[in-house]
Amino acid sequence: MRLSRKFAAGLLAFLAAGWSLAAAADVLHLNSGDRLTGEIDSIGGGKVILKTDFAGTIGVKLETVKHMESEKTFEIRTAAGRQKGQFAVTSDAQQFRTDSGELADLDLTTLKSAGENNLGMADFVADWTNRFDAGISASSGNTETSSQNYLWESALQQKRGDHKLTFNFNTQEDDGVKTKEELLAGYRYRRFFGERWYGLGNIGYQQNEFKGIDERWTLGLGGGYQFWDKSTGALSTDLSANYVIEEIDGIEDENPALRWGLNWNRFFMAKKGELFYNQNVLFIFGDAENTVYTGSTGVRFSLTDMLTANFRIDIAHETDPAPDREKTDLTYVIGIGLVL
Repeated sequence: MRLSRKFAAGLLAFLAAGWSLAAAADVLHLNSGDRLTGEIDSIGGGKVILKTDFAGTIGVKLETVKHMESEKTFEIRTAAGRQKGQFAVTSDAQQFRTDSGELADLDLTTLKSAGENNLGMADFVADWTNRFDAGISASSGNTETSSQNYLWESALQQKRGDHKLTFNFNTQEDDGVKTKEELLAGYRYRRFFGERWYGLGNIGYQQNEFKGIDERWTLGLGGGYQFWDKSTGALSTDLSANYVIEEIDGIEDENPALRWGLNWNRFFMAKKGELFYNQNVLFIFGDAENTVYTGSTGVRFSLTDMLTANFRIDIAHETDPAPDREKTDLTYVIGIGLVL
């Protein structure tokens, strides 16, 4: 019986220790004496972005924070420069633990920004996110116009790579006559070989009967460079050799091509807002040389943790379109987005 009691006591102590480790979280010690626990996402614009279980993602004014503790590694920027490490508190003093384990005093009033560095995604575990944006508009009077735009993005992030699948569908009717119908779809896989360099494979599909594009397939392999990837934003660019199989106004053709991609985003307003710009430029060689540019730029605002309001401008341009077709299509989208 005594052995059983000792075993039970030891088991409870072990479980309690395991629970305390599992429940450990980042902590903000406020000047008022209150404590907020959660996960520090980033610091910028004079606010600490904290993910909490009780109130979702919130922004806490940095000037109200006396001390902070973190488990993750951040890249911070102060008037003295940049360094990487963790926020720590010892003897009621704010300190910063560097990658080498050394502790240094830190004056929070000098802190300009802090973000988690995701270069190479070395710390990522499998994470799957989905985004669905819908924009619908209608007008009446001398003419009746209705348009619909749907965008779905699905991304799976793994330890050393990521998958991204995209579908974009546009349609428009003027006085009951369809004047636009376009489908864009793409898949991209990236595999990091270091912090910044990665290899990639891409597959693309386009259909737009009003521009004479019965179908266009692109398949490519290449590489890219991640300039930065932080909780405050990211920038990457890539170049790949492609093979294009297309049917334009009923005429089939196959040609080699080069594809250049650029992806950028930046969060602001305590991460309630996001600016973004994505582009693909396809240089098609062969008898019918053509340069195809597709780009999307816009802004999103978080209404809730799952709901966003969006404004986006999509551009599709071809230097050598099908006969009697315009070179450039512009699509303006105002709508609602859902993040899962």
